[in-house]
Amino acid sequence: MVPLLSSRFSMPRMPAAALRSAFVLTLLPSVSFAQLRSFADLWTIPRMGEPVSFHRVDEEVWIVTDTGLWRSDGSALGTSRVSVTPPTELLVAEQLVWVVLDSPRGDKATGLELYVGQARSSSLSAREVRSGKASSDPRGLTLLGDGSSAQPYRVVFSADDGVRGRELWVCDEAGPAQLYYEFVPGPAGSDPIHIAADSARLSCSVSQNGRRFLVGTELAMLPPNFLFVDRQASAVMAGGQGDTWFVDSGQLVVWFPGRPSGFLANLQTTSVTSWQSNFASHPAQNPPTRLAPVFDRGGWKLQSLRVVGSAPTWGVEVRLIDWANIADLTDFASSGGRTFFAGGQRTDDVELLAVTGNGGLLDVTLVADLEPNESSHPRGFAAVGNQVFFTASTGRIGRELWKSDGTANNTALVKDIVVGDRDGCRPLAGAALGSGLGDALLFASESRTNWLWKSDGTSGGTVPVFDQEPSSRPDEFTRLGERIYFTAQVDVAQRALCASDGESVEFVRRFLPSAAVRYLCAYRDQLLFHVGDELWSSDGTDTGTQLLTQLDGRYLTTVGDRVALTVGPEIWIYDGVSFSRLVDTAQNASTWRPFFARAGTGSSFLFADDQLWISDGTTAGTQKLSDAADPQWMTTFGERVLFAASDAANGRELWTSDGTTSGTQVLRDIAVGSASSNPRGFAAAGDRAWFFANGDELWTTDGTANGTTLVKDLGVDPNSLGGLTPIGSRHVYFRAATPASGLELWRSDGTAAGTLLVAEIESGSASGIDTPESEVDRYRWSMGVLRDAVFFSGGSSGDFELMAFQNGATAWRVGEGCGTTTRVPTLAVSDPVLGASQRFDLGNLATGAVGLLYAGFDGRMPLAQDCEFWLHPWRPMFLLEGWVQSSGTEHTSTLALPNDASLEGLRLTLQAIFAPSLAARGFEVSNAIGLALGR
Repeated sequence: MVPLLSSRFSMPRMPAAALRSAFVLTLLPSVSFAQLRSFADLWTIPRMGEPVSFHRVDEEVWIVTDTGLWRSDGSALGTSRVSVTPPTELLVAEQLVWVVLDSPRGDKATGLELYVGQARSSSLSAREVRSGKASSDPRGLTLLGDGSSAQPYRVVFSADDGVRGRELWVCDEAGPAQLYYEFVPGPAGSDPIHIAADSARLSCSVSQNGRRFLVGTELAMLPPNFLFVDRQASAVMAGGQGDTWFVDSGQLVVWFPGRPSGFLANLQTTSVTSWQSNFASHPAQNPPTRLAPVFDRGGWKLQSLRVVGSAPTWGVEVRLIDWANIADLTDFASSGGRTFFAGGQRTDDVELLAVTGNGGLLDVTLVADLEPNESSHPRGFAAVGNQVFFTASTGRIGRELWKSDGTANNTALVKDIVVGDRDGCRPLAGAALGSGLGDALLFASESRTNWLWKSDGTSGGTVPVFDQEPSSRPDEFTRLGERIYFTAQVDVAQRALCASDGESVEFVRRFLPSAAVRYLCAYRDQLLFHVGDELWSSDGTDTGTQLLTQLDGRYLTTVGDRVALTVGPEIWIYDGVSFSRLVDTAQNASTWRPFFARAGTGSSFLFADDQLWISDGTTAGTQKLSDAADPQWMTTFGERVLFAASDAANGRELWTSDGTTSGTQVLRDIAVGSASSNPRGFAAAGDRAWFFANGDELWTTDGTANGTTLVKDLGVDPNSLGGLTPIGSRHVYFRAATPASGLELWRSDGTAAGTLLVAEIESGSASGIDTPESEVDRYRWSMGVLRDAVFFSGGSSGDFELMAFQNGATAWRVGEGCGTTTRVPTLAVSDPVLGASQRFDLGNLATGAVGLLYAGFDGRMPLAQDCEFWLHPWRPMFLLEGWVQSSGTEHTSTLALPNDASLEGLRLTLQAIFAPSLAARGFEVSNAIGLALGR
């Protein structure tokens, strides 16, 4: 588990406007109050960009794109970005990868330098030739050695260290880059190019005094001892047994440096047949080395050449193709003794060809004519097992993925990815995945956002690696203090615990996807949650996030001053110090969905299996409370609990309980008689609770039968309803879908006219809101509230990210008050709607005390060791009201707010102080309330 520090996605603060009333002295600039905003794209790895090339690395494929370097094992979770900058060169040796790129993290910490990486790892280690931000610009990466202990892998290349000019350098897997040879002492450099090596010899061409020479050295010689040959070498290639092939003035020449004084021999096209060997005898995993550019003389095109066999019986394999039209000999693949490429006898009829061995001679044959009398232009050849994949274009289906084993009968379309005549594949060679994952090809489709695909050679086995554009899918929204916590997918391999203060997002801790982060629960000043099969706690920091217990605790719910949870079919209690087992419900833990809710003002709570239980947190005090069947959706509402349950007389209806047998009863029989209204999804706020019933109806209740009323028949898909989330004192938000709008954000103010779709994030019938996975398992609906905004998972084209909807005029609780051991003053206010009156309700007051209600800007000002004023000490503070509490324990007042658009979005904080008090500090302070003025 790797912490991610200093990762923040910032949003601009909402500018404040001054409160235009008798208590406000300054008018600040007006604001534009945008309600819906895309808060943060938490997918920390950007989109893969356009593919450039595929490279097999052990059992993975590494992919170069225009946004960087990626690695993939063929799965979404196993696909991640290695570098944010694309490499200029890439070299593979089994599990090792050497790349040349500019700062993998995109931080410009280095220039263009050499890096080394390994399969199954997204980290790269720098092998800088030139430290700092300047570039040594490595070129011509060439592999030395065979990976054995005697000849470990090394890479030789040319680079400029800023002192010697461009010379030859070498680097192994673990050590730093070192100078290999300086051909021209001083700052001029020799500019080595055409670097080539085999198991015995390294060759290249270098520049001296305005001329370019062929040079070579035996690898066994350390330090290297280069032999110079006075020839104008180009297109240098290592033959395989210490010999070197090169092109000089159009002549193909072979150099045998092992003979006395070396040996040079020109290879003429007229005698080339005597040099040919049987290509079919050479395995596909050892493809022929190629010269670049392709040698072309007298109508014969040189495809490749190499030394085969071993000393003293070795020979040279030269493959020439006498064909009128060869599209591109650099685009081919070898499998099963054949080399596949594109060509034809006419320029307008380019088809699939293969080169096969025939008694020491090479035959070029037409494998299949995919588009008779026209060109199918096969491209992107890649060998996988005993067959070759490629793309080809026909007028009927466009460019799609094909495969062949070299016979016409077994040359076939793999899949028409984009049905119709539009192209489904890019003409880009893919790469084979490792044998440990089965024989499969990783390749690029024509999609601009979801192009990475894999294929096992069958239509059904040709599928995208990502089912959709990557999205973070935030979930499990839980408020703790002045932050909202949630989980999110932050890259293809990890899910993170995240936190937001309403203006930015931080990653608290990353966890592997196999250890899902779930059941977030705010408890005291800690966040408890389930990871894998353990319980963890967090104070919102990486260092403060740690294992709490190895109990496999789930469905965590705060009930009073404890946490109730399940461990299998058992109910357990956590008191902040230890865990204790309460009762075994004998339920099937895989299908049981427990609910917990606090009842009354004491320490008792309700929970349900098939029936309703009450517990005081002890085994002796845990007993069945009611015969109501299958209680679900239990929600604390004041000192009572609302839930759905069934009995024979009423069907499945709305119930209530105060924790006593006599006080547990049907609250209202909505579907009269034995029929069921099936209430679900209760959410309580203030003096109202909300729920769905009768399929797609929204209801509200004040806790009485007469006060339980229908708000609106929504006319939506009943299965789409979710996310009931109250905010402030007026509104509740939820998700609903219609055929016209898809799943989108809705809001209700408790009236039929005020219940409607408020934000269509994705236009048309597509959905702009995600249904979190936690809802399926927990029967809880995941949207979160922080201050004046509701947070949810939303977006377009299936890319669901963190979004927020600003409610407008909203009041919310900020900080706790301080009083005596038996009394703490309370403050509750209505939403501050411009042009209306705002109500202030204070309670738990001491008779004879003087009360002062203040408004100001959010901040923290200590008043005593155990007491804080939640207003900024250095910003304006305004006295809204002062009074003497002559009698009673409650006080109510109102304030008319001006109908001034310039105040929209202004944020203030309210808090009241009372004195004298029996407390040692001499005064008492209410809880604080935050305000956002609006409509």
